[in-house]
Amino acid sequence: MKKLRKHPQAEHDIADAAARYARESIDLSYRFLAGVELALARIRNMPRPGSPRFSHDLGLPELRMVPLVGFSYLLFYLDRERSIDLIRVLHSHRDTFGILLGWE
Repeated sequence: MKKLRKHPQAEHDIADAAARYARESIDLSYRFLAGVELALARIRNMPRPGSPRFSHDLGLPELRMVPLVGFSYLLFYLDRERSIDLIRVLHSHRDTFGILLGWE
């Protein structure tokens, strides 16, 4: 199993989404966080099934994306040789390509 590294912006994305859900329901916020952790565990075990969406256009062949089950969020990560680098967790209705274009 590969090591998981979360980019600070991904951490911020997760915290921001959890806070938004908490305003609606604390239970919903906890379900979101549990869903993120479950998705990350799956990615660590099998990183390749993630969609290479935007990888060619951004010049990042290792970029992958998976949808978060039960929520309108997409997890974007880099499938490195020894690690999975979670770079963003974005709502699917946002301009994900534009946001990723500015990723450092």
